[in-house]
Amino acid sequence: MIATLYKKVLPAIFVVAALGFGYVAIRRNGDAVWATFGAAAPGWVVAATAAGGAGLLASFLAWCGVARSLGAELPKGAAFGIFFVSQLGKYLPGAVWPVAAQYDIGRRLGTRPNALPSAGLITLGFGVAGACSLAACAGNVVGVPVWWLVLIPVIVLSRPSALTDAMNSILTRLGRQSGLPTMTVRQAWRAMGWSVASAALLGLQVLMISIAMSEGRGADEDLIRAAVAGFALALVAGIIAVPAPAGVGVRDGVLVAALAESMPMPSALAAAVAARVLLTATDVLFGIIALSWLPRRSSTIR
Repeated sequence: MIATLYKKVLPAIFVVAALGFGYVAIRRNGDAVWATFGAAAPGWVVAATAAGGAGLLASFLAWCGVARSLGAELPKGAAFGIFFVSQLGKYLPGAVWPVAAQYDIGRRLGTRPNALPSAGLITLGFGVAGACSLAACAGNVVGVPVWWLVLIPVIVLSRPSALTDAMNSILTRLGRQSGLPTMTVRQAWRAMGWSVASAALLGLQVLMISIAMSEGRGADEDLIRAAVAGFALALVAGIIAVPAPAGVGVRDGVLVAALAESMPMPSALAAAVAARVLLTATDVLFGIIALSWLPRRSSTIR
């Protein structure tokens, strides 16, 4: 019964949760969303969607590298299926669902014990550090000095072995098998690079939507700072807000506040909601594609 739940029902629940999340976002802010898309040139919408998709793929590549460094060798197709199906779990309340899904899939496939969920948590840490480095470049966001956030990636990269040491300690305390390999400096830099790229591309999506709404204003320095650095800070806030599904409310609130520094508040709200809807739609699309690549048996893993 439990095996059937994980194999067949849980992925479907994840997809339905993500679809429901997008539906609620449109339902609550439908006028703003449709006005945004209606006012934007189709080319900007396509480009923004592509940037968001590329940002998600960069996050996937960061996870692949971390998983490989922890001893989980996965074919790219199987890795794509595992990552994007499990990521839909973030649209359920609480932050445990993606990690729980990766744990169960890894157990059924016979990968190195606890490597996949550990990779998920460590990649999340790199995601925070990468977004912090991007936000720090702005100096200040929403009138708050954020330059000091650069210390977080510096600390992470100065001793990457601390990440796996911490995971091994947590696993031991939970009574789970530990002994995960230590990440090398090169592996950590690669994961950080993909994480920074992911945050930058997702911020670029917000920037493109904002430009599309600015009536010929173009991408000036203030708008770039508000969209890219503002989204990076919003991403960190959303990750920290563990109970909120996909950081809803918290991430969006920070992003609106950042955008409102360079555009009218109604436009800032519309741009933030439109970016959320586009990114959720891309998540769902990748998740549905990933369902067909999700490995079912350990024989699919070499």
